[in-house]
Amino acid sequence: MRTVTREHVLHRLRMATDSGRALLACGAANGLVAAAAEAGGADLIVVYSSGKFRAAGRSSLSALMPYGNANEIVLAMLPEIRTALGDCPVVAALCGTDPTTSLEALVRAAAERGASGVQNFPTIGMFGHEFREDLEATGISFEQEIELLRAARRADLLTCGYVTNEEDAAAMALAGVDVIVPLLGVTRYRNGDDAVADAAARISALADAALAVRDDLLLLFHGGPVAEPSQVQRCLKLVPALHGYIAASSVERTPVARAVSAAARAFVEVRRAAGEHPIAEASPDFSTPPPDLPLELTADTLAEYLAKKGIVAAADNVEVDELSGGLSNVVLRWRSSGQSGVIKQSRPRLRVAEEWRADVRRIVNEYEAISYLAPRVHRGRLPTITFTDPTLLAFGMEEVSADARLWKPELLAGTIHEERAQQAGALLADIHNATRDEPTLRRRFLAEPLLTQNRLDPWYRAAARCHPDLAASFEYAISRLLEVKQVLVHGDFVPKNLFLLEGELFVVDFEVTHFGNPGYDVATFVNHMMLKGFALPEHRQAFGRLASTMWESYRNLWDGDQAVVQQEALVQLGALMLARVDGKSKVEYLAGTEHAAEARDFGRWLLRNRPASVGEVLTRYAGHL
Repeated sequence: MRTVTREHVLHRLRMATDSGRALLACGAANGLVAAAAEAGGADLIVVYSSGKFRAAGRSSLSALMPYGNANEIVLAMLPEIRTALGDCPVVAALCGTDPTTSLEALVRAAAERGASGVQNFPTIGMFGHEFREDLEATGISFEQEIELLRAARRADLLTCGYVTNEEDAAAMALAGVDVIVPLLGVTRYRNGDDAVADAAARISALADAALAVRDDLLLLFHGGPVAEPSQVQRCLKLVPALHGYIAASSVERTPVARAVSAAARAFVEVRRAAGEHPIAEASPDFSTPPPDLPLELTADTLAEYLAKKGIVAAADNVEVDELSGGLSNVVLRWRSSGQSGVIKQSRPRLRVAEEWRADVRRIVNEYEAISYLAPRVHRGRLPTITFTDPTLLAFGMEEVSADARLWKPELLAGTIHEERAQQAGALLADIHNATRDEPTLRRRFLAEPLLTQNRLDPWYRAAARCHPDLAASFEYAISRLLEVKQVLVHGDFVPKNLFLLEGELFVVDFEVTHFGNPGYDVATFVNHMMLKGFALPEHRQAFGRLASTMWESYRNLWDGDQAVVQQEALVQLGALMLARVDGKSKVEYLAGTEHAAEARDFGRWLLRNRPASVGEVLTRYAGHL
């Protein structure tokens, strides 16, 4: 099989860097990914034994465990990948410490299968200092990895050296390696700007150590908290000596998983397109006066209504109960002749002490949001809609099983289960991932004026009048809610709307659902955990752990930028806390208690100081006793 010479590969790479373009090397475990990466402009394709595990849905670190022979895995993958490519060079990531073969034979086998370069992986540099010392003491050494690359150089192959400390970087440069690669560990998707800056400082130290020996090196970097193009761009800016980046998980696993999920969701939409409750093309025109309801559903009027709808027979005896807890809707449960259900209708005036009116057409948003999300959410359950009535602005749904337990009363009784918070984070991530950047939803579920009527005026601006010195902070939080349009936001993702049913969370109340800022839902949940901890100080640390667990669960499953959604949540958190203490809808378990002042002080601190992370907030909260 034809192998491109080292001189030719270096010429290609130098031509690219001379043009001002950053180099990109992509990991690929099969021909499909390799060909796609080449079509996308990759300069090198790297074949890692870890790629086999990534393709199987496993951790990249599996390649460092005794699950397979790293060199055999790479040699077996090379022909498929080489034949799928055009002229893009292939680098074989080989284990130089393998005692079962000579390095020359290993390099020759890789070249015969189409490799134009060699990289040292797995590398003992990835092991902790103490374990590495033990390896070195028994003859399993980094020097063997360097000797692997010397053998590759003698075979006229490109050499790429992973390094994890300054001593190794200098040694690789002294050995004549063509490309030095500072390795920051396994790729992580949950660190923010500070972590990227720390990574850049580490890369710079390793690059300086290598360049002090030779100034003709090419420098790429790989792993750690640098996983997105924007983060790579920042590292390249912070470390001008760098020539580019190696992407493995960032190219061959994460984007593939997202694309397959998106394709599956698209086919689910086709299957569900003829469903009973399709969503409208546009939002209700909330700028026009709301209609008068032709009939207000009550315990007295519901039986006749159900009979006219043909849901029950006129002669049937219908038992009706009004369910408690709803401030903004009437929710009626009915039972008759073996049938049952729940009917929901919006109220024009909410049941709070202060005057608060909202457009009754928000109910349309609710049942269309449920219709859209129900087939797409897999980490929890949503109501099953039985009928909709656009004229009466009501809808019916199946009754929740009597076995379902509402989460809020359990929490206020001091019953804490962290797995519920983990489930809540997974469910919220599912909702956000299923709707991220969807143009149909952007057009259909407009934030304005729904949010103004239901959140911004009665919550944020009402609280701002009690805290005029923080008015600018409230208005900034408002602007972020109206400007950021990324996902379908539930709008009230809190324990009073979450039931536990057969081990899953069942979420209700989508009336404020809109296409907007994912940080709002995160902040809403975290805020409610903290508020309950203020009301029950003996359980405050436990409530803080619930907030932390939910956030970690969410961020580990969220497909977007965790740092961005965290910052958006932090913008909202203080405004929400003060809104629920001093706005029109005060949380009942704090209103009029001595603990309300404590929550108020904490909310003011949040808005004034804008902490850097949810972790910082919860650390301060846990100590706020």
